[in-house]
Amino acid sequence: MIRAPLHTLRIHTASSGGRRYWTPSALEAFLPHFAPTLETFELRNLFITMSDARGLDGSPPGRFVLPLTQYPAVRSLYIRDLDGVPLLDVLMHLFPAIDGTLRIGEWGSITGLSDHAHIRECNREAQQRRAWTKLDRLICDAELFHLLGLRCPIGHLMIDNWTDDVKDDLALALRECPVARLKLSLLLSPGLGVFDALRSAGLEGTSTYLTLCLVDIRFNEEIQVQDADGMTPTGLPWDDILDGVRFSVAPLQKLVHLRIVVHSSIFNHVPEEAARFMFAHTSRHCTAVSFKRVSASLAGRLQSLQSLFVTMSVWFGNVSMSKTGGSFPAPGVSQSAGKLTLVRLTDEARTAIIQKEELFLSRSPDEIELQPVTRD
Repeated sequence: MIRAPLHTLRIHTASSGGRRYWTPSALEAFLPHFAPTLETFELRNLFITMSDARGLDGSPPGRFVLPLTQYPAVRSLYIRDLDGVPLLDVLMHLFPAIDGTLRIGEWGSITGLSDHAHIRECNREAQQRRAWTKLDRLICDAELFHLLGLRCPIGHLMIDNWTDDVKDDLALALRECPVARLKLSLLLSPGLGVFDALRSAGLEGTSTYLTLCLVDIRFNEEIQVQDADGMTPTGLPWDDILDGVRFSVAPLQKLVHLRIVVHSSIFNHVPEEAARFMFAHTSRHCTAVSFKRVSASLAGRLQSLQSLFVTMSVWFGNVSMSKTGGSFPAPGVSQSAGKLTLVRLTDEARTAIIQKEELFLSRSPDEIELQPVTRD
């Protein structure tokens, strides 16, 4: 048994005793003696049930939470899979001092509970009794962010898997908990209606850093090279997509840094030589038309903008390629005059800004950290 002070612990295995999930009570078998020093905790999964905390029917707190060990030194928590009911009563009891990163990779309700309004109400009441003071970074999917209903300040919010069916819930959650640094992954299929939430989330007065990852996923796609109607070999209507971004982002007049990534995954085996030919065809269209037009339009409308990156990425079966364009207002240009000069960045300068300003993507390899492989 480990007795030395432990500051970071990562558990990548399933629970002991043949159980599939870790539960709050299962952690009691070995974790309590790390409580005084443990600062960063990563857990493969956690299963929370209604008996672990306050019931949805307003019953008193469950019989399990109060006797459980608390971990007051934990500042950052990463749960790869959170299952059951996402109740803050449990998380805040076990980890009352989290103020660094809270990352929940996936959430899945396997309890049959579908009343999200009740879950949000439970979490709202839990935060009236006790609450985290802040989070430096929160990484989760759109549905879970809505259910948690957090009220504490969030320094950097990174939302994965934003789909059209949860756009209204996400917009509500963003209005209730506005953030300055925001990363959003939007699943474009089956349409572009997902942009509606971006326009109704009330981000105009708060957002200064924005990373948008627009993901299009297709299966068994018949790929053809064509230029008609603005279509590319990926099947994506680039002009329509980037016009939607431009329309949604234009009201965010406080934006300082903006990164836009358009990624298409086509699950159809394509020989590497053919994939590279199709990527080159696509990149010529996007770079010559969409990148420059969108960059110029946004730079003209967003007077506070200091850097702008537009990246296209295509994954053909087993071949991944990407291309990035970057621009920023040239030094010495008068912002008040409303005229910004666009300057192409070198790969080194682009990478440095993305890293420094934390404009990176939150999930890899699900969302590929993109590197340019070709340039015009």
